[in-house]
Amino acid sequence: MVLPLLTSVKIRKDVKSLSDTATIICPAVSHFHPLAFVQNVKKGQRVSIALGYDDDNRQEFDGFVKSVALDDNQLTIECEDPLYVFRRVDIPNGEKTNVTLKQLLDYVLGEVNAYIRSEGLGEPLNLNCLYDYGYKTFRFVNATAYDFMDQIQKEGKPNIFISGGVLNIVPQYTHTNGVARYSMQRNICRDGLKLKWRDETDKDLYVEVKAKDMNGGEITATVGKPGGETIKLNLPGGRDKASLQTIAGNLYKSQVYTGYEGSFKGWLVPFCDAGYVAEITDAANELRSGRYYVEAVEVSFSSAGGVRTVRIGACI
Repeated sequence: MVLPLLTSVKIRKDVKSLSDTATIICPAVSHFHPLAFVQNVKKGQRVSIALGYDDDNRQEFDGFVKSVALDDNQLTIECEDPLYVFRRVDIPNGEKTNVTLKQLLDYVLGEVNAYIRSEGLGEPLNLNCLYDYGYKTFRFVNATAYDFMDQIQKEGKPNIFISGGVLNIVPQYTHTNGVARYSMQRNICRDGLKLKWRDETDKDLYVEVKAKDMNGGEITATVGKPGGETIKLNLPGGRDKASLQTIAGNLYKSQVYTGYEGSFKGWLVPFCDAGYVAEITDAANELRSGRYYVEAVEVSFSSAGGVRTVRIGACI
């Protein structure tokens, strides 16, 4: 079904959030008569949103209807990316011992793929996991597959997303999905420009991350020098020193760097997504040109046009 009328669309993507979301608002009444399509929008339906110019559209969102609300003669459709399916899958209560994260993901994804096949929701998902830590004991207690993914996202701070039939669990700041090129003079709106220049010498930061190894011994990874602002994390699960150092390093470099911080507004072109590299050039000051990791994007579309708000993180 294609929606015949549309008021607005807002899409939100953030590498620090587990799910991408979209809100679609459309009229439910025309000339005092209810519109027939309203009755056909149901929770669990597949959703695809493509935006662009001159019939050259690009997919901005793919997912499912999470909820539908009819109020004040308008229909509000809340959508979630394909991780919505994980909410529908209950994981049997049980315990896994001496297990790696990848083994747990294989197990949970097996349950999800069984549901996908039984419900006719398309092809099963494959897995791309760039983490190799493990657990002495991991317990599933009244958990859905989504609950498990939420726990993994909170523990290791990875970027979790589904693309091209693959569930990806990759480190933030070290894995990018594409490049979007912006110019201060050509395709960045002065209205809504919230970029601030910062110097890495302006901030003293010390990051300390602790966890247990697979044998129960404590391991610690640190970045920076004590004396300034301190961030401490205690992570569950059996880790190795290398993966712990990656988490500490990513957190540090997201806070300490020379370059811009903040956000800016552009249009639907160029396409830019969370996890992309934003390549910003400034003809008036070439020393302030740079490449930045895109932490989040928000796309708004209505009769006023299309606007993409890009929030950048560390220089890369």
